[in-house]
Amino acid sequence: MIISPSAISPYKIPTFQSGGVPFVGLLDLYPSAAAAYSVRRLSGVYSGSLMEVRRSSDNALQDIGFDANGDLDTASLLSFVGAGDGFVRTWYDQSGNGNDAQNTTTSTQPKIVSGGSVILANSIPNIQFDGVDDYLSADLGSFSTNSSVYLANFKNFTTGVFAGTYFQLTPTSPNGLGLDKRYLVLGSMSIRNGGSLSTGDALTIFANHALFSAIFDGTTVVDVYENNSPVKNRNVSGSSSTRYLTIGNWGDPISSRATRMDISEMIIYNDDNDSRVEGIKNNENTYFSIY
Repeated sequence: MIISPSAISPYKIPTFQSGGVPFVGLLDLYPSAAAAYSVRRLSGVYSGSLMEVRRSSDNALQDIGFDANGDLDTASLLSFVGAGDGFVRTWYDQSGNGNDAQNTTTSTQPKIVSGGSVILANSIPNIQFDGVDDYLSADLGSFSTNSSVYLANFKNFTTGVFAGTYFQLTPTSPNGLGLDKRYLVLGSMSIRNGGSLSTGDALTIFANHALFSAIFDGTTVVDVYENNSPVKNRNVSGSSSTRYLTIGNWGDPISSRATRMDISEMIIYNDDNDSRVEGIKNNENTYFSIY
């Protein structure tokens, strides 16, 4: 029997690794995230699952947690999926805010297991978006444009359709109307590739898996980084809240601007605290071995 995550609390007192060493995750070092999704455990007080997976053989669902080291429990994942494919239906939020990213439409869910093998990058499980119509989305509730977003083990493989979207934060429920903006206008933060019609204003394909961050100061500028190098620095406008998150696609999947990409972790804060930027990059680089 599968117990619904809502039936029990995914938080408890801090737990310990083997040898009695307290578990310390990224969110223990840099708390107060608005949402946090990963293929690893991010907090010593989080004891819930990392993702809900659907298997292709019969569309059954199962929550997959972490092992004794805090890594995705790939043994349980493969035991459940078997020789087929496994798709992420829900990517659970570890921030404590309950902002799970989900897609209940089976045909547009991103993949975590392919043909009985976990999809890996740098030996770490990676969620794969097909660049056709895959996405995950979440309602973040009250959220500020003073935001910063960190993606780890991230790679964009092809330009795909024009302005294929890595992720988007929008002030109103995504409907495909009035949201066709480059980086942030009227509170809509949209990070995407240029596609075949690029004027050079949008991002290009990343050659390798990277640590990717976008930091908006809430007034005029969004800074975009790949690893430790600036990719873009753009003047923008807008002051609305950015409440709705879509990962891997445009805000409205019907008018798809999907991106073929892989990602292992995404953490969002609703402020632009510069003091934690280097710490988060160092933590993610230690785990994902990016550079």
